[in-house]
Amino acid sequence: MQLQHPLTWVLATLALLSGCGGGGGGGGSSPPPANPAPTVSLSASPTAVTGAATSLLTWSSTNATSCTASGPWSGTRATSGSEPTPPVPVGSGNFTYTLTCSGAGGTASASATVTVTAAYAVTLSATLNPVNAGQTTTLNWDAGTGATCTASGGWSGPRPATGSEVTATLTTATLFTLSCTGPSGSATANLQVAVNSLPPLNINFFAPSLVFSGRTIALDWNVLNATSCTASGGWSGAKATSGHETITAPTVTVDTSVSFTLTCTGPGGTASQSVTSIVRPLIPVSVTVSARPTAVTAGSRVQVNWAASPTELVDSCTASGSWSGSRAASSQELLTISADASFVLTCATPGGPVSGSASVSFLGANRAPIADAGADITVFGAEGAALNGFNSSDVGGGIDAQLTYTWTQISGPVIRGVQVNGSFATFTVPITATEFVAVFQLVVKDEFGLTSSPDTVQVTVKPPRAGITSLHGRITNDRAPFSTTLGSGLDFSALRREPVREVELRVLQNSRLLDTVFTDTDGNYTVDVASGATVQLQPIAHTVRQAPQPLPHWDIWVGFGDTAAFAIGGFCDTSVTPSGASATLDCHMAVPGTASAYFSSGRFAAPFAILDTVYRARQLVLSAQPDADFPALRIDWSPSNTGGNTFYDPGNATRLRRIVLSGEAFVDTDEFDAHVIAHEFGHYVEDVFARSDSIGGPHVTGDKLDPRVAFAEGFGYAFAAMALNDPVPRDSFGSNASRDGFFNVETDSTSNEGWYSEDSAGEILYDLFDSADDTSDTLSLGFGPIWRALHGVAPGADAYTSLFQFMSALRAQNAGLATQIDTLIDGENTTSSGIEPFASTETHNAGVADVLPVYSSISINGGPVIVSSLGSFGTFNKLGVNRFLRLNVPSAQRIRITASTVTGLDADVFLVRRGLLVASGVADGDESVTADVTPGTYIIETYDCANVGCSSNTPQSVLIRINVVSIP
Repeated sequence: MQLQHPLTWVLATLALLSGCGGGGGGGGSSPPPANPAPTVSLSASPTAVTGAATSLLTWSSTNATSCTASGPWSGTRATSGSEPTPPVPVGSGNFTYTLTCSGAGGTASASATVTVTAAYAVTLSATLNPVNAGQTTTLNWDAGTGATCTASGGWSGPRPATGSEVTATLTTATLFTLSCTGPSGSATANLQVAVNSLPPLNINFFAPSLVFSGRTIALDWNVLNATSCTASGGWSGAKATSGHETITAPTVTVDTSVSFTLTCTGPGGTASQSVTSIVRPLIPVSVTVSARPTAVTAGSRVQVNWAASPTELVDSCTASGSWSGSRAASSQELLTISADASFVLTCATPGGPVSGSASVSFLGANRAPIADAGADITVFGAEGAALNGFNSSDVGGGIDAQLTYTWTQISGPVIRGVQVNGSFATFTVPITATEFVAVFQLVVKDEFGLTSSPDTVQVTVKPPRAGITSLHGRITNDRAPFSTTLGSGLDFSALRREPVREVELRVLQNSRLLDTVFTDTDGNYTVDVASGATVQLQPIAHTVRQAPQPLPHWDIWVGFGDTAAFAIGGFCDTSVTPSGASATLDCHMAVPGTASAYFSSGRFAAPFAILDTVYRARQLVLSAQPDADFPALRIDWSPSNTGGNTFYDPGNATRLRRIVLSGEAFVDTDEFDAHVIAHEFGHYVEDVFARSDSIGGPHVTGDKLDPRVAFAEGFGYAFAAMALNDPVPRDSFGSNASRDGFFNVETDSTSNEGWYSEDSAGEILYDLFDSADDTSDTLSLGFGPIWRALHGVAPGADAYTSLFQFMSALRAQNAGLATQIDTLIDGENTTSSGIEPFASTETHNAGVADVLPVYSSISINGGPVIVSSLGSFGTFNKLGVNRFLRLNVPSAQRIRITASTVTGLDADVFLVRRGLLVASGVADGDESVTADVTPGTYIIETYDCANVGCSSNTPQSVLIRINVVSIP
């Protein structure tokens, strides 16, 4: 759903006015006076500069209208003025600036010369800069002929005018200065030589902390910023800067330390690191093998564990008996056996082979597990209780045997909220005034599906130890209504308290779930609780009525995210510790009194405001069909839902129906926009109780739409107006929800009226319903006849759902009101005479002749029919983009449908029977589709791909040739 403000574009025309005039001539014989020649003067001050200094050029002219500069300057100049010369390279010599001025009497020029003398300078550089610490660099300098120079800083003393010199060894950044005096002046040069710090040596040297006598000691090392390394201690010789080496440990009779040292040298100096290994005398190796369980039935697996210790003395291990092959010194395996098994592991060690073994008995075929429900228990109301099936067993089950536990209450008053967690079943003991006995049965099943015989446990439930209190109260929430000024958004200063009706209410006692009840139609609830225990309430954004309750049924919840698997919980910052026979605990989910405070809060009232709107919309349907069965519906609302992203999703075989509502604070929020919510619920109602063939997509008031979309959106607006008893849809948006879009479905909109207009469909439907008569509206049918025309006819209709299909059904069901109904139809630029579902009598073409007929006729083997996929009104879901052909099939047969267009374009084709897709062709280019059909009426739908956005071609009106032939 989208609501859009009307926009008025004003085009302003600018008139360019021009005028011209002339004068008369006069007598006389004297010639006109001659035009004087121009003069130009140009001077420079000073006429000589040094280095990059500038001179000021000053000029003037007479009898001139324009001047142009040339030489070191250029371009147009005023007839008089002054300007500094541009800087020129040092020592460039004489520069002559020329100015030429022109007038009616001719042209004149003037020049000025500026002499530029080079500024005195000294150059000083280094062949290497920066240098590494400990290095030298060579200084080079030139002060010109005849200069005398003095060094300071990192060097000192007199120096010749030109030369080079190697510096001392540098360890830190050093400044070198050279001051010189020459024939044309004095100058100083400074040079900073940077020194890179040397990278430090970083030695990483590793050896095992413990090895056994005669075994291998593994040495690993890696040294950063080193150029060479040398070994000492337990090893020796030159070593690379990284490597791996093994050394045989000495033979010892007691623990002995062996040290290894690595000394390395690099630019940063020299460093050493030592590591030590303890060499231990040889000890006997033990090999242990175990198997779990020790007895299994067919198909069950055994886990064999083994370990040879110490592993450092194990050279290899080999399996024998019921297994074979090489094995690691220690590990585990899962094995399946079919006979008694023996698992032997033999390991080679310095002291000779060592073995270990384990055996498993095979019990034959799988045996049923045994259930043990535990001993009988006595519990008290409002307290926690647990049933324990831990002692159940699976005789002969393997290591990965897994029992599934099923607890079922088989007698006594029903105890709700039993939670099974493995072998345990926990619950909060219900409140009872009279002791009763409940019996639970436990059945366990093994991983092969074999079940046990049932075992039972008796639960004696006693009244609460402290007595019973009847707790009652009312659940409410705040709603921010719209401002009384249209377009001004929500008014948080006028909050309205509303009941939270027919929603799930969780009752917690001492923070443990005690019971789940539902509020009534005024938000009231009643529940028994234990006296003296603290009670909290948690409303859940879930309303449900299911069997064994009689119809009507529904299951609707508000949740976060795409799946919205769980309903949102409300928050009541209130609790009570009841005493006596009765106590009251109300719960109110408040909305802060300003928009900014609300949008920065938890927004706990939001999901319940949404459900309240759904309650009102549901009541409209129940007024016409009290035994309605509403399929499950989830409403995806979240503060993270992007603004402007509101729609109904009909779901599919794996995805539930859902309504998605915007929730983005300060952009677009829908929780208090009752018309928006009821509009989307209207799409749900049309989808599940009638049929909607709408293809959806973007739309705004005034669009010329595909007739399926026009009717669905018009129905959504009208349904919301009926459910809320308010003909003005409003949709809040913007910062602090301070703006809203709006229109009135009761007011006759004259913009693009017709069977292709959502406005026209909405106005007709609301005029049929409401009790207020206007120009063409003299009907007040209420919702019942509208419902019967939708619910009773649309699901099985051959034509697509549209204004034609609906009005034909309504007119047929209310023949005595045909004149008044026709007046409404004609008043919306739609032909009432002979109106029928396939619009064969419609004459209004929205100004484009190719729009009609709405359905072209085509027959099997009757030759091709050409239709036009239009681009006149927009793309995808706009009028004329999708074209329909009516096909009557007289007998069961196989047919081929072809769709073709000009080269380079791409027509798609679909075969539909009563709203269900039978066959389709959506390949690139022309289409050829084969289908087996039975007798009846079908619709062929086609479009050009560019017009619906599935190709890169430019949208345009495209002729499509459709042909249907019978094939063997």
